[in-house]
Amino acid sequence: MTFVNWFDALFLGTLLVWLLVKFGRRWTQSPEELGYVLLKQKAAALGVDVNRIPDPAWHAIVDLSIASAKDRAMGSRDRLDGPSPGWKENLVGTLETEAVEISKFVKGSPGNRHSVASHILMEYRV
Repeated sequence: MTFVNWFDALFLGTLLVWLLVKFGRRWTQSPEELGYVLLKQKAAALGVDVNRIPDPAWHAIVDLSIASAKDRAMGSRDRLDGPSPGWKENLVGTLETEAVEISKFVKGSPGNRHSVASHILMEYRV
């Protein structure tokens, strides 16, 4: 093999390892870690200063959102009108809703009184 072939093999090997590490971490991360990252990204996209809210508040919102998503998935399992969505799909929707409620809370707008986020943010005095 020539130098160019070795270089190509090294480059492709490095690229393959990088892809495996990048996507492998997503499969091995817990829902709590992924939910934490997703919630902060969604809230930041809505203009929330995510550094203003302490990490324990973010984790509490994610933990309660996971419990809510699992409860909804279990409740919808008994439906006859079609397959029930998995709790992870419910979690994404729940976290997006909570990000909107966090944005409303930080801006001082009235939000949903049933929102988990507003109660936790009040508890943490944000």
